[in-house]
Amino acid sequence: MNKQGFTLTELLITVVIVGILVSIALPMYTRTIERSRATEAMAAIKAMNDSIYAFFIEREVCPTRFSQLAITVEDANDADNADNTIETKFFRFDLAGSPVSVPGTDCNGILATRIHGGNYQYEIWNPYTRGTTGNSLALQCAPVEGINGAALEKSRAVCESLGLFREENLGATGGSGTTGSFSGKAGITGPVEKIVYEGTIQEKNTSVDETKKTVK
Repeated sequence: MNKQGFTLTELLITVVIVGILVSIALPMYTRTIERSRATEAMAAIKAMNDSIYAFFIEREVCPTRFSQLAITVEDANDADNADNTIETKFFRFDLAGSPVSVPGTDCNGILATRIHGGNYQYEIWNPYTRGTTGNSLALQCAPVEGINGAALEKSRAVCESLGLFREENLGATGGSGTTGSFSGKAGITGPVEKIVYEGTIQEKNTSVDETKKTVK
């Protein structure tokens, strides 16, 4: 009966192999988790922009506070007393933070900025291309302006994995949740008679559902 245990060499080889496997699997796992968080933010942006549209159609003015919208964001808290910014565990949502207005309104849309994410620092917004349909209406994502190194690389990788990254949109929002000098980088063209909103033509309608929506 051989009672000899593992040799030091065998243990070292095992440790190296486990280390290699972890180094490959861990980044993929963390990116998958980050993608799920970004997806939740994307759904929240859609619901919030829909509420902005409904508010404007009924009152013909833009909302100035999240509390005016027919929507409730779970686990959110006011980031300032003005109630035009709210924060969840992973994102800050800025009312009118997007560099582009919600179609059919004069109101800028929602800008979602990743917070407390370490090397994940990116922003998501909807470019709302006028007079077109299809992919031009998809949300867009870019690293927060001014970051570099691992943060820039990882943030860009998340945006690319979501299919939302556009090179021309780097710095389009001004960075850090503020609206910068935006010059049509999201594909805005000249004025048209009707605006396509989420793939459908929106007409002015006074029949607005005031039921509060809940965004998880």
